[in-house]
Amino acid sequence: MSLYLSGICSEAMARGYHFDRSKFRIVRKHLTLPVTSGQLEYEWNHLMEKLRTRSPETFQMWRKTEFPEAHPLMEVYPGDVEPWERKHGIA
Repeated sequence: MSLYLSGICSEAMARGYHFDRSKFRIVRKHLTLPVTSGQLEYEWNHLMEKLRTRSPETFQMWRKTEFPEAHPLMEVYPGDVEPWERKHGIA
């Protein structure tokens, strides 16, 4: 059981909840989330436009970053913005 789950279980048990710890097991599976480069770029631009008005200080910190590094769980492959994406006026 992970340290996080162990802590949650211990806290819950201290409050009177009962858990069968044998149902928790470590899963060693490499999971990835596929994402197109176009979608990632779209999301970054959308975030930056929000930051420009909502948090100018944060916008200034990140404005020179053209394209952020994707989270390790993301597998980026070439492609456009996803067809399900609702466009927000950002090219």
